[in-house]
Amino acid sequence: MEQFVQQHIQQAAGSSTLHTLDMLSLLDKKNQLVYLDSIGESVPMWLDQVQALPDHFLRFIQLRSKLLALARTYPTHPHLVTWTSLLSTRMAGALNVVQCQTLSAHTPSTLLEKIVQYETVHAVANNTDLERRLGPDRRVYALTHPDFPMEPLAFVHVALTEQSPTSVQSILQQPYPCTSTIPSFAICYSINTQSGLGGLKLAHHLINHVVHDLSSQFPSIHTFATLSPIPGFRRWFAERQEDRKSLDPSNPNAQPALLHLCANYLLLQRRSSGHALDPVAHFHLRNGASIQNLHGLADDSEKGMQESMGMMVNYQYAPLRLEHHQKRYREDGIIFADQSIAPDLHHSRLVRLDPAT
Repeated sequence: MEQFVQQHIQQAAGSSTLHTLDMLSLLDKKNQLVYLDSIGESVPMWLDQVQALPDHFLRFIQLRSKLLALARTYPTHPHLVTWTSLLSTRMAGALNVVQCQTLSAHTPSTLLEKIVQYETVHAVANNTDLERRLGPDRRVYALTHPDFPMEPLAFVHVALTEQSPTSVQSILQQPYPCTSTIPSFAICYSINTQSGLGGLKLAHHLINHVVHDLSSQFPSIHTFATLSPIPGFRRWFAERQEDRKSLDPSNPNAQPALLHLCANYLLLQRRSSGHALDPVAHFHLRNGASIQNLHGLADDSEKGMQESMGMMVNYQYAPLRLEHHQKRYREDGIIFADQSIAPDLHHSRLVRLDPAT
């Protein structure tokens, strides 16, 4: 492999733009980095050449996905942050013109197939499952670029319900409604963004659109929230030897203790920056959400038990509080949470919310 890489490094100076992109697709992470290092100071010029291609935006998404993956593997590499920043700057213009579509059974099959393909939170089982997600008490919103309308950049699945669901299976397995309902809750149960677009505020734009659109359609909706997995909880729990030996996540009797531990993880466990340790919590909190409620055995699927020990959490998006919550979390690491969640837990960067206010 090294001889193969070196051979193509020698050709890099005179290679075509497409050749360089193809090379990155062929190589593993280590050799992708070797190859990028080989063109070093020429990266900005090479990005200019990529930008001249008709489908440069889609290629930039793929390239940024590779750079972000490399940065996670090699966090101390001196140039990856700079290269990613250069690429993000070049993508900014295209991101300013993205459009939000409400999908339906009449949406072109090409776009719906991409939704099924890109769904990473709760896989679409079959056509019946897809049809249910497009039903009258459901919504699927997708962000697309006007030049590539069949390519979903980010999308969200929403359930319109009379009560707040306490498990994702109650959403995914609910029969098709026989009569229309007046929803009080809008629950985002799956949010997906292409990996090359992470951190570029697309999901924030999408969630704001969902809140605005559904507020105008259904004045009866008083709560906009998610039902989200907690993917870092099992890993954190596994490091706690005593709890791991004594608590079985499949045992209903263990749920109170597990819920308290989960609250500890979400509210108190922080990164060095002071922000939430859990990646999904960080995503929602930086977009202005607060932590509303925790649910045990809320996803009893194999994936749900493996990743989150069956735990799920509601992140509430209160329209009048979004900007304030977002600012405080991003600048100071302040987490806003309902006062009913493990009230004995305290932290200097934790603010309790009274649901009555």
